[in-house]
Amino acid sequence: MSDTSSPKSSLTGSKDFSSGRSAQASSSSVGVDSSDRDQEEVRVTAPRFEQWYDTWDSFRASLVEYQMRTSQLYRIRTTVKATTRNQISRRRKSTSCEVILCATVMRFPEMHTFRICVTKHKRNHNHKLSKKIFKNYPSSRKVTDPDVLDLVEELIKVGDKPKKILKYLQETTGKRIILRDVHNLVQRIKAKCRGSGTVEDRLEAVLRKFCSNRGNTATVLIDDAKRTQTITIQT
Repeated sequence: MSDTSSPKSSLTGSKDFSSGRSAQASSSSVGVDSSDRDQEEVRVTAPRFEQWYDTWDSFRASLVEYQMRTSQLYRIRTTVKATTRNQISRRRKSTSCEVILCATVMRFPEMHTFRICVTKHKRNHNHKLSKKIFKNYPSSRKVTDPDVLDLVEELIKVGDKPKKILKYLQETTGKRIILRDVHNLVQRIKAKCRGSGTVEDRLEAVLRKFCSNRGNTATVLIDDAKRTQTITIQT
């Protein structure tokens, strides 16, 4: 995907959104006919993106849906200074993909109010768009559901292995999560939980919240010392 380059804006809160991940390939010239170097140019035009939005939140929500629907990944960057824009521009040229989406605050002509406006959207990719590839991007594999994260936190605290957590996340989220993602998630959660409350209090709160959703059940098995040994959950 290409990095972002954007026009200068005097309005605060202006943001840039760029897309395009270049398909890089190299080949040796030894034993290769010169005609083999003339590869057919790939050109894919993405669908249009709606121009006006009431708030940045509605814009971001629509952008997330647009990315999932079209299998594109946009990197969000805030417009800052000329030196940064120049660096971004140089990196963009190195990847050759010119897809870019720029948005800023502008006066809406029909109602004379300020809204979020998409001022530029170049939609021609120099590579194919694939839903399979999109689902394997790290950002697409990321777990963001707070209920799921809370439950993973408790599974970590009772000693469940990463492979078991991986299976739970894959079944619950439907995302193509890999074991490395689980290891990274475990490290982040452990770092966050240092100095937090007792396991028992947090476990009870999480399970109560989980079971409050229709169809969710949880079973907690304890030993003679009343220590939690196993947690079984079902959705």
